[in-house]
This record gives sequence, C-alpha cells and structure tokens, in this order.
Amino acid sequence: MRACKFLLVAVIFALSACAPSIVVKKVPVPSAVSSVQQRFQKAEDLFQQQAYSKALAVYEEYLRQFPKGPMADTALMKIGTIYMAMGKNRQARQAFERLESEYPESPFVHDARFSIILTYYNEHDYGSAMGSATAALKLATTVRQKSRIHCILGKIYGAGNQFEAAIQSYMAAYALAPQKTRAEIVSQVKGLIARMNESQLESLIKVYGNRAPGGYLRLQLAREYAAADRIEAAIKVLSDFIASFPDHDELKTATALMKELKSRLRVDRFLLGCILPLSGPYSSFGNRTLAGIELALHQFNAQPDVHPIELLIKDSKGDPGEATRAVESLTLTEGVIGIIGPMITSEAAATEAQMLKVPIITLTQKPDITRLGDYVFRDFLTLSLQVKAISDYAVSELGLKRFAILYPDERYGISFMNRFWDELTAHNAEVVGIESYSPDQTDFSDPIKKLVGLYYPRPEEEEEEKVQPTLNEDEFESEVQQTDTLEPG
Repeated sequence: MRACKFLLVAVIFALSACAPSIVVKKVPVPSAVSSVQQRFQKAEDLFQQQAYSKALAVYEEYLRQFPKGPMADTALMKIGTIYMAMGKNRQARQAFERLESEYPESPFVHDARFSIILTYYNEHDYGSAMGSATAALKLATTVRQKSRIHCILGKIYGAGNQFEAAIQSYMAAYALAPQKTRAEIVSQVKGLIARMNESQLESLIKVYGNRAPGGYLRLQLAREYAAADRIEAAIKVLSDFIASFPDHDELKTATALMKELKSRLRVDRFLLGCILPLSGPYSSFGNRTLAGIELALHQFNAQPDVHPIELLIKDSKGDPGEATRAVESLTLTEGVIGIIGPMITSEAAATEAQMLKVPIITLTQKPDITRLGDYVFRDFLTLSLQVKAISDYAVSELGLKRFAILYPDERYGISFMNRFWDELTAHNAEVVGIESYSPDQTDFSDPIKKLVGLYYPRPEEEEEEKVQPTLNEDEFESEVQQTDTLEPG
C-alpha cells in the first residue's frame, strides 16, 4: 500500500511542476492496491466529466472502508476539491481541515491550507480568510507557496477596499512568482488600480515613486484628471510617466492619451474641419460635395441669433495617408471641434479621429465604419438602403407592379440597376424594360422612347405607309376639286 501511495504522490507532483523530478522504480502492486487505484481512476474520470456527486461517493466510500488507509489524505483532498466545485465551501473546508489535522506530513497539506483560505474568500468572510492566509504564510516553506498566499492576500485586501495593503501583497507575490505567472498578477494589479480615486492614486505614487506599479498608477491618475476636465494636470502626469517609464508596456497608451488631451486644450467649438478629395481622381465628387456643405453652412450662418460656424477645408487627394494627416492637423494644430468627411478614404481618417477622440462624420456607404469607435459617425445612405426605400414605397405605398429602369452607364449606375432589379423581384414586381444613358447625356428622349416602344418604327406602320402613301399638299387640293365636280348619280 505504501508503494502505491508513493507512486500516486510522485505523479501528482510531476504534473503540477512544483517538485523536483522523481525516479520511481517499478515494483509489483498487490491486487488489492490495484483495485483501489482503479476506483480512484474511475472517480477522477467522473470528476473530469463534472459528475461530482458520483465521484464524491467513490472517495467517501473509500474513507468509510479505510479511514486510516494509505490514500486517505488523497481522498480528503479530492473530497474538498469536489465540494468547492459544487459551491459547498463549508463542507470543503471541513475536509481540508481534517487533512491538515490528521495528516500533517502529507504532501497535500499546503494545498489544503491554501484551499481553506479560498473557501473563506468564496464566502466573503474576508476576516477569516485573512487570518488563515497570515497563518499559512508563516508555515510556507517554498517560494511558490509564499507567492500564492501573497496573491490571495491581495485579493482579500482588494475586496475590502484596502488598496495600499492589496498592492503591497500583489507586489510581494510578483517578486516571488515565476515569469510565466507574472502577467496574471499584473492584470490583478491593473484591475485594482482602476478602482482607485484621485487621492488614493496620489498617495500610492508617493509610496512607489518610479518603482512598479508606479507607471500604472500614473496612467490611471491621468485618466482621473482628464475625466474631471483637469487637462493640464493630466498632461503633466503623463509627461512624468513617459520620462520615468520609457519601456513601459502602456507607453503607447500614455502617448496617445497625451496627444488627445493636448488637442482638447485648443478646441474651438465654432470651428469645423472638412476633408474631401478636391484634387486627384475623385475631385469631381469632392468638389460637388463641398458645394453642398458650403451651401448648408451659408444657410445656417444666415439665421438670426446663431453664432457663425467657420469651416476649415483640407484636401485628402483621395489618399489615405493625406486623410490621416489632415485629421491630425485639424485636431492638434487647428483645434476643430469636429470633422466632416472624408470620402473614399473614410476608414483611415476615422481610425485617426477615434484615437484623437474627435467626432468625425464620414461620407461613406460602408455600414460597419461606425464600429471603429464611439467618435465615428456616418452620414450617407447606402446603396441597399436607398434601393429598398424606393422599392418599398413604389410597391407597398403606390401599389405599382410593372417597372422600367433608366440608369447611367457607369459602375455606380449599373450597381443601382442590379440592386433595384433584385429588390423588385423580391417584391414580386415585374421589370418590363431597361435602358442606359451616357453619364454626360442631357437629353433623355431617345432612351425614354426606347423604354415605351416609340423609338423604333413598328412593322404594321411600315406596311401602311407602302399601301397608302401620304399625299402632298398639291395632290390633296387637286383631288378635292375633282370630287366637287362630280354629279350625284
């Protein structure tokens, strides 16, 4: 039996990677021991399947049959773990305490002590959890054990809003933890710092200075200042952060925040930016759009009792890089309160505007562009929305069922024609004619005649012309005179 227990313990320690390598010689296992192993394996399989009640029954049956058996400590550890998984912390604690009391030399004792702390924590009994953790820390013998206990102490102090003590415990855990587990501790520290107010952050910055977690503390303090509209104070803290922590993992975040805050210092709430492709391949679209924007602005400014709005225009040239630079210039140098545009290069400009936290109303059909952030808006009907609105109104409201489509022979017009046709088909309407026209065409009489069947001569009209030729004016007058001289018969 002792040989079996030694083998099981060695396997457990090897799997948890917390013990030196152990070489175990293969020895004959009595059939009774083999039977116990099979039962334990069955219970473990049930536990992995979350069949907790069935697994629990196997371990408890073993304890009833062999209360002092060689695997009793293993059974108690498993029983406690199952009760914790079932949310029964009191029963779990009883199993762990029995293990600690009756098997003080068991290799599971430290895990049992740690689990006792967790049961109190799960019950929100932070006083008892802290007492158990403090006692367990005194009995801890390895760096790993001490790191785990410091970490749970950080959770306990944090739950009680004792932030300074919590940070201290987490940093002690961080110093002792292996590299692979440090990221989780940092995540806990960042979550804790996010809950602190200005005075708590300022106090801890004095304690830690340029030591960790001084960078996270400064970044959060800058956010708090910014939220309170203390922009200059926030910029000062961020400058200190960048100077003190040049290799910090949040350096990019801090730099972007400072860039945004500097732009907020110079905002003119009566100045709008406008980015359009005024030169390059899309200039015709850009200039027509600008004319519409300027007309709307003129009408707004002509109203009585309104403060005039000024428009600052930038040429994107249809290039994403130019659009991005225009957003940066309008925001950081000119201090616009918002931006209209651009077209074509909306995504690049919107990404920059979101980073700088300046509202931007893009002129794009891309329906997903607003997902870039809460500072990105879109003022442009998509092709699908326009076609659907027209089709719904024509079929459902006007009751029309037969349609002809007249469209410009260009990519945009062809797209509209195809979508409109599809939408009408979905409404069970009929398309009886389709004609195109040149984009620069101004006289639409020919394509319209084609649609209604008046452009090409009908065959019957040609036949009538051959049988009954049209009389000219002289022939008509002569025929009338001859008719008038005839005497009645």
